[in-house]
Amino acid sequence: MPEWPFPCSLVVTQDTPADP
Repeated sequence: MPEWPFPCSLVVTQDTPADP
């Protein structure tokens, strides 16, 4: 996995239906 400019937590939040 490449180095994202943001934490992986943010990626998971965008990928999964997180709280609004």
